[in-house]
Amino acid sequence: MPIIRTVQRISKRLYRRLAASTPDTEVERIQDVLAEVPVFETCAARTLRVMAEAMHPRTYRPGEVIYYEHDPGLGLYIVEKGQVRLCADWKDERFEMRMAGPHTLFGALSLMGDFRRMETAEAVTAVKVAGFFRPDLSSLSQRHPKAALDIQQALLRFMAQQYATLIDVIGERDGREVALQCYAEASTQTLDDSADAEG
Repeated sequence: MPIIRTVQRISKRLYRRLAASTPDTEVERIQDVLAEVPVFETCAARTLRVMAEAMHPRTYRPGEVIYYEHDPGLGLYIVEKGQVRLCADWKDERFEMRMAGPHTLFGALSLMGDFRRMETAEAVTAVKVAGFFRPDLSSLSQRHPKAALDIQQALLRFMAQQYATLIDVIGERDGREVALQCYAEASTQTLDDSADAEG
């Protein structure tokens, strides 16, 4: 399956190079970047176009922080160029969670709700990113409801896959029983929090 997706992405890239001239606008450039992000590979070209139109290009110098752990989250970022380190503090130590390079996204959870950042995002090199925030998604929901739904479904598939993979990782490390217990506790806590919010 990963090989098929890689072949599809390469084919799309070659087709765009043969069928179209070099992008000469910011929107076309960002749309081409979005087309290379695996999370959005199922999205229609029209969806990527309207998303690109709503995105906010930003640049950061090496060592500059894009956001801090525990900050209120407003949306996601797509890396166009450079490397971003995602790290978190734990027991008075900072550990690296992962690196985000070109055509990857980070911060997606906060696009789907009012969640605080779980990590600090810091530019390792000179970085160019494009931001897409909750107000942008809300605006698209009014003006382009099909595109907004397409984006939300792509992100929900991505987050569901992350969730399932997290349970598998915990199961491999600590045993399936521990993984399922964590799942049950998280589900119960989420339901209790929802009930408290409604009450």
